[in-house]
Amino acid sequence: MDFIGPSKCDEARMSREMDIENVWKDLTNNKGFVETYALFGPTIDFFREAQSCYQNSAYMATALMCRATTEIGIYYLVSRYVNKYSPEDKTVLEIKKLLEIGDQWRTIFQVAKTKCDINENLELVINEIREAGNFVAHYAQKMDKRDFNHLVEKESWFTRDKALEILKKTVLVINHLLKHTYERLPKNS
Repeated sequence: MDFIGPSKCDEARMSREMDIENVWKDLTNNKGFVETYALFGPTIDFFREAQSCYQNSAYMATALMCRATTEIGIYYLVSRYVNKYSPEDKTVLEIKKLLEIGDQWRTIFQVAKTKCDINENLELVINEIREAGNFVAHYAQKMDKRDFNHLVEKESWFTRDKALEILKKTVLVINHLLKHTYERLPKNS
């Protein structure tokens, strides 16, 4: 039972750092990352936390943080807008709150689907991220539905591969939000 106790998070740390470096490049090389950062800063901050979890082999925490990252990004997309933008400086000058939407995910997501051109494929990706986070958030209830031997086998835990896949899917969603927002920045503010 070598999996009981603290994890040995430094065994493959260098390769995990390479993974997150590549994922980070996929995010930061996206057109619109710099220009929309002022609006999506909290989203990016939560994603950095997700990467830190992955880097330290906290894979279930990675899934939770990716869920939070996705939900925060989508919330900011539907509840705020860039009112003034300087294209010369690539700087957001003013952000305004668009509406009070509350915290009901269904409402937020329905507005986002309409506002942000979220197609079926992207909706599936978002749902996969949320399901992974939900699995972790409600782990005890999920385990009650399985037999104890399955838990002992540790098959139900998040693996490094699962966590990396969720990180990559989260970048896909964030990049869509950034691109959508970038394309709609006011050009003459």
